[in-house]
Amino acid sequence: MTMITTRGNLPVRQARRGEGGFTLIELMVVVAIIAILASIGIPKMTAFIKTSETAEAVEQMGRISQALRGYIDSHPSMTTADVVTALASNNALTAQGSTNIGVGSLSTLIPHLTLASTAKFNYVANVAAVSADSTVAPGVKKDDLAICIEARNATTDTATTNKAGLIWSLIKPVANASLWEENVYRSSYVNNNLTYQSGGECSAAGAAQDPS
Repeated sequence: MTMITTRGNLPVRQARRGEGGFTLIELMVVVAIIAILASIGIPKMTAFIKTSETAEAVEQMGRISQALRGYIDSHPSMTTADVVTALASNNALTAQGSTNIGVGSLSTLIPHLTLASTAKFNYVANVAAVSADSTVAPGVKKDDLAICIEARNATTDTATTNKAGLIWSLIKPVANASLWEENVYRSSYVNNNLTYQSGGECSAAGAAQDPS
């Protein structure tokens, strides 16, 4: 006769049945849920990290703009055309030891404007003479200086053509303003797009333009 021993008040066979693990289907459901959550969460986390990285660039682009205004104010005899010509051959600010993404060095014109070797971004200051009184940016007149500053990763992006980066406009955009954050367009860097969204004094290529 088969003896059925007991564990507590339950037969062993029944106790073992109650101690069973997850079934294969249950495990597959759990894995699928984790995969769905990861597909949603990882891109958002990546975007958050890249957005936080741009804080350095935004601060630096504002600093470069102020330095440019200071340079202009300290050379009252220079016309807008003179400034454009000077920056055409010296518009880049790069981390020490990094490949230059612009032309010449902005530090040649503004010696105190330098970057440490640990800087995460390189910069190009693009300028142009405003061609006519602006109808969208009050106070911007013909022959004023339009300023658009571009920042690109100093380690991974050294090409001279437009790459994923940020652009900063002296004038806050009116056109496409909802796609910008005040004076800054950073979506290209955060989402790794290879084009910019024009606005303010920046074109879609990162060049300076009449305000829009």
